[in-house]
Amino acid sequence: MGSWPFTRLHFGCGRCVAISGPHIQVFDATSGQTLAATRCANAISCSAVDERYVHIVTTGDDKKLSVWELSNLQLKSSRELPKKATVVEISRDGKTILVADKFGDVFSYPIDPVTADTSVPAQSSGPRPKESQASHENPHGSLVLGHASIITSFRLSHDGRYIITADRDEHIRVSRYPNGYNIERYCLGHQLFISTICVPAFDPSSLISGGGDPSMKIWDWMSGDLKFHIPVADTVRPFLKVRERRNKWHGGQGMSGGARGRKRKTSEERAKGISDKAIMESHESNKPSVDIASAQCTSEEDPVFALAKVEAFEFNAEKLLIFSAIGGSALFYCIYPSEEASDIPSMAYIDFATPVLDFVLGGGCQVLVSVDAAWPSPPPQEGDSGTAVRLIEWVAGEFKFVETSPLLTSMNGVGSKAASSAELKSLNLYSDLVLLPKNASGPEEGDGTGDQDSDMRTEIPMDSQGDGKEQHSKVVGRHKTKQALLRKQLDKSSSRSVSDGERESKKIKLDP
Repeated sequence: MGSWPFTRLHFGCGRCVAISGPHIQVFDATSGQTLAATRCANAISCSAVDERYVHIVTTGDDKKLSVWELSNLQLKSSRELPKKATVVEISRDGKTILVADKFGDVFSYPIDPVTADTSVPAQSSGPRPKESQASHENPHGSLVLGHASIITSFRLSHDGRYIITADRDEHIRVSRYPNGYNIERYCLGHQLFISTICVPAFDPSSLISGGGDPSMKIWDWMSGDLKFHIPVADTVRPFLKVRERRNKWHGGQGMSGGARGRKRKTSEERAKGISDKAIMESHESNKPSVDIASAQCTSEEDPVFALAKVEAFEFNAEKLLIFSAIGGSALFYCIYPSEEASDIPSMAYIDFATPVLDFVLGGGCQVLVSVDAAWPSPPPQEGDSGTAVRLIEWVAGEFKFVETSPLLTSMNGVGSKAASSAELKSLNLYSDLVLLPKNASGPEEGDGTGDQDSDMRTEIPMDSQGDGKEQHSKVVGRHKTKQALLRKQLDKSSSRSVSDGERESKKIKLDP
């Protein structure tokens, strides 16, 4: 029997809110006392807290958007989302919830649901909307904007007038808020997916972005100009502990591969009378997974590089850039670059021996860090006691571990909630290693190769049970089919030209 890891942390107003699987807990930041706790029906994948720490919003695989009173964790409202959420935020005035989903849309919801007027009968007559229009229908929310790809991260500007969105197709878009159809600017320059963005509070005109590229980028987001690029891949890669392991459904192709559209019923399903909806829900639940038991990296393997989170903090007039990587065991940091300094800032790190799941600025110059304590780790070192939450403090130009704290004692003690091995596996902490990359061997920065004609390339999944050389049959089959169709078209064109030539020769012979 293990324990649920702390996957999301929120710290502010003298309280620490921790998410661990389906559990929500609120701790007093000073005494460590548990102020409130509750358990949801399903594991929570996204959460957000308003600036005044009045409400917390959660959602998970059940596609339920739940609003809780933070003081006692009483459920205030629950609404159904049209698609699974990828990011959840609350506006600065605390009145609006913004949700990005896997369809590439951002919807806004009032913090207090608007009750429908039952006195007016629903209009059911009229033509049925097209599928493209129906996919954007949402009885509970209003569409703000949409991308053609999964939105992986978004932030509101500090004045609340703009929304900055990033997607899996290397795009960063600056749009007006709430009228997202007014696109102000694009920040283009990433070669691979973008997984995290940040607008520093001390530099609100700048945007930090990172993902699968070997370097992070800092933009002037209003002009779209690139201000700095900071190489990080060489520092991060030695600490990557997790690699992706694709299942048969995924086929080693990222989100662009695998079965497309609705899968046909089998003869057994038809005989049992299983509905199309039930089949689709069954296939949707079989999402890409990363097998933790057999996904540890070895020196011969090349794990997927993807940044998980980037933040910018200011400690005693020292501005720091802090970030983590998906499946990485360290927290990385550097001095925030300035226009006066021409040199690229040097990278530093603090190692936790097990993968970092989340981090948040605590009180003063401290950072609260949650790790995957269930991950197999080497013998304990400084600050590594096999606990799920660690605390580090900025002292004399570097981070050092804080050994004792009432908050740490409480979170690693009474805050630890038991979970079975099946429950922990269903949590699927590292699924983004499979979902984000479009292919297993994406282009390096600056090689000029994108993801065009991705169906013509053959994926080689890194399977820990095999030799890594078996090509995926569906991709090879599509490639062979395209080649066969091309040959057939060439044969038709050549035969057509031959028959035209024969007819011309016959005409010539018939002429007197």
